[in-house]
Amino acid sequence: MSLVVQTRRESRPRRRWFADLSGLTKYPRPAALGIARTRVAELGPLRGLPALNRLYVDGSQVTDVSPLADLPRLRVLGLCDAPVTDLSPLADLPDLTWLRIDQAQSEHLGPLAERVADGRLELQIGMTGD
Repeated sequence: MSLVVQTRRESRPRRRWFADLSGLTKYPRPAALGIARTRVAELGPLRGLPALNRLYVDGSQVTDVSPLADLPRLRVLGLCDAPVTDLSPLADLPDLTWLRIDQAQSEHLGPLAERVADGRLELQIGMTGD
């Protein structure tokens, strides 16, 4: 699995190879992570990354986004083509302003619908597998 890690001090992200997210302990303050198109299923290790503000898990095996509720600076999140149906843990993320989900996930938008309607959250709906 390839994991792209970018810290606040780096202008260009570095690609690193991990078997799972436990390797993130070497990068205590990443600003952005790309773990798209992987077999990653567990986001628990992200709880210790409060500086994380961009996360892309499109095409992963993630089903539970509740660990993301502990990331108060998360602004950008890509979840398209991941088997996530419960989006409610994202409702209280104060800085979340952009979310990419697929058509099937949009049926579960409930807790985020008000933020989308009043313009506080930009929603991008992609097609599964794109």
